[in-house]
Amino acid sequence: MTSTTHTASIPSLNQTASSPRIISIDILRGFIMLTMLFVNDVAETPKLWWWSKHFYPYNESGMTYVDVVFPAFLFIVGLSVPFALSKQLQTKPLHKVLLHVLTRSASLLLLGFFTVNGPDFEKMGWHNAVWHILVYSSCIALFLQFPKPNPEQRSNRKIVLLKYTSITIKALATIGLFIAWYYFQDKNGNPMQRHWWGILGLIGWTYLCTSLIYIVFRKNIFALAIVMAILIAMYLGHQPIQPATWQLPANNAFNSIPHHNFIFKLKYIPMSTTILTAISLAGALLGSTIKNGSPNTNGSLTNTNAAKLKFALLFAAALALAGYCMQYPHGILKNSSSPAWALYSAAITAALWAIFFLLFDMLNFRKIGSALAYAGQNALLAYLIAPLFLFSQIFINTYTCINPKLTLEQQFWITPLAFTYDKINMFGHTITFLQPFTGIAKSILLAILILVFTAFLARKKIFLKL
Repeated sequence: MTSTTHTASIPSLNQTASSPRIISIDILRGFIMLTMLFVNDVAETPKLWWWSKHFYPYNESGMTYVDVVFPAFLFIVGLSVPFALSKQLQTKPLHKVLLHVLTRSASLLLLGFFTVNGPDFEKMGWHNAVWHILVYSSCIALFLQFPKPNPEQRSNRKIVLLKYTSITIKALATIGLFIAWYYFQDKNGNPMQRHWWGILGLIGWTYLCTSLIYIVFRKNIFALAIVMAILIAMYLGHQPIQPATWQLPANNAFNSIPHHNFIFKLKYIPMSTTILTAISLAGALLGSTIKNGSPNTNGSLTNTNAAKLKFALLFAAALALAGYCMQYPHGILKNSSSPAWALYSAAITAALWAIFFLLFDMLNFRKIGSALAYAGQNALLAYLIAPLFLFSQIFINTYTCINPKLTLEQQFWITPLAFTYDKINMFGHTITFLQPFTGIAKSILLAILILVFTAFLARKKIFLKL
């Protein structure tokens, strides 16, 4: 997945804006991941305002900034595809490019499969936190890539040592995932199974579809736009939503009508893939324009920064207008992946990229965003570190609680999880926190610390590479 894996190093701050490296893409990816870490962590904070959570009730039309985070990341996935695949398509045979895409997609599906399952303590005999720590640490170790040694500066012995150390780490990670799979039992005693693909799995399916479509049409942005429209139409054909109520009919007569929507006849591909791919294709369309130039009325391409900025703003406006047109008949529904939700989210992300492009590529304020840019190159690592840290806290709290008869809220006193609750018990004393402000401050600090850590690793050329 291009948006969350190793990319070239960040250009120097003196690099001209005309450079092929668009640093605003990395910065936007890092910013979106920072926001994702924050909203995931702050969600359980008591007394949190409605606009800092997913829009609720879920079957009513509406959205908050939290509902934009995941589609914004998918938009960035698509935005990065033209940059990642164009060079490969020029220098490698097509079958090798397809193998590269399939390998990355399969890796994301594997991560999604493991991270979406949750064991039962009584059935399995393990503490849930221990199982999750094993899974997340193994997932990280399996795909972690260390900097390659320079043969001119290192001895052959050190090169061989680093090579076999990497092989050993990946072997141990594979064994760890096998152990997690082998001993897993849910509350019904069942082995691991696919309930849904999880966020990482959905990204995997979306990346696969977006990449294959881009490989077919490449620089043809008009074809990409048409495919976007077709995907939205396919989704609406399978998921008709009643106007005004924005709810799916209980007994939909459409289900009995023969249709040729082959995607939904494939058992393991989620229905929302069409809409999610449409979001990602919007990013790919903008990415292709950024890379190759914006179209003119005479059919030529203009590859100036001003033209890129203008196209991005016009494209964002067009997406927002399309979302508005789809809003009444189908509503703004994240859980149902309605077109209006997808188009509004894509419009917001395109406009946000335009702002970042103006600041960091055109006005050259790169130093301000350099930390986010480095973190943006290691976004998947940051995403996996966050739950690893969470389950580590749960494990520590469980085995350091002085009085196991205390309530769950009172047990979490030794780790940052304590700041998620209204009150905790420490050595027999009750401490009350001012919520939601304490929880928000904790989530902001945690998100920043994780991003700083992954940015540090990126500077040391340590990446999570699929």
